[in-house]
Amino acid sequence: MKRIKEMETLSWEHHHGLVVVFRLQKGLQNNADPQTMREYVLKTWDSALAHHFWQEEEILIEPLQTMEQGRRLVDKMLHDHEDFRQLIEQLNQNKGNLVDNLTVFASRLNDHIRFEERELFAFVQKNVQKITLLKIGDFLHQAHKKEDRCPIDEFWK
Repeated sequence: MKRIKEMETLSWEHHHGLVVVFRLQKGLQNNADPQTMREYVLKTWDSALAHHFWQEEEILIEPLQTMEQGRRLVDKMLHDHEDFRQLIEQLNQNKGNLVDNLTVFASRLNDHIRFEERELFAFVQKNVQKITLLKIGDFLHQAHKKEDRCPIDEFWK
């Protein structure tokens, strides 16, 4: 589904998230250094993903709470976000098997982005009133942070 202007910044950020997934998958396939990939994930979390989750939680929960399906979609989004916060905590503390944690992170990020694009955002576009969508769009365009393009070790090559 084509994304409406009001929601486009979240989709731009999702594109960046899918690039992260691709890089991690390639790095894992090529047996890249897990510590380098861990640092990449933590940097990406700090520079983009945590802010992205905050935006979604700040602006999408309220307008969807009045609709049964909207509440279900929000509950799934929030559950996914909490899972990511726990995975990031494991990576921060170097708990568990690092390669397994990176594999899970990449897989879940891919699934989460696909869910939001195909289900959550599609629902928002079809069911939220235009005046509310305009408020959402104003908030998201003001809160949007451009992708951090700091040089990084290209472990995926």
